[in-house]
Parts: sequence; C-alpha cells; structure tokens
Amino acid sequence: MGSKYLNPHKTRTNYEDAIGKTVRVTMKIDNIEETGTAVLNGQEWTARSNDDAVTIEADTTAEVVAISGVKLIVKPQ
Repeated sequence: MGSKYLNPHKTRTNYEDAIGKTVRVTMKIDNIEETGTAVLNGQEWTARSNDDAVTIEADTTAEVVAISGVKLIVKPQ
C-alpha cells in the first residue's frame, strides 16, 4: 500500500552541488600525513588535497573539486 511510490535505493544528497564551493579548512590538510578537515555547509568533513605535494593550512579556505566517498577533495584558493 503506497510502497510502489517509494524508491529505497535513491537518496538525494545534493553533495554533487558541493563541487566548486568554498570551504573553511579546520585542520591542516596533508595527504602524506593523512590529516585534514574542512567545514562545508556547517558540517565537518575529512578533506584531502587534490595534489599530494600541496598542504593547505588550517584557518584558510579551499575550493571543493571532487568528493571521494566521505572525503572532500579540495585545492587551495
């Protein structure tokens, strides 16, 4: 009853909309050390640089270039 209208396999997250957004880095992003967090829309995410050779300091901003699983992939602004 009514369940034919539900689609349990499709959840709209809108995280695709995050690409191109500016985030605030809250912990230094260093791919080699596997550290880094950033805040997007009030939520803290694990973050990694799109370039292993580039670290991004805390209290700076970065641009989201991709999402990989539950990690933001960012580049410095």
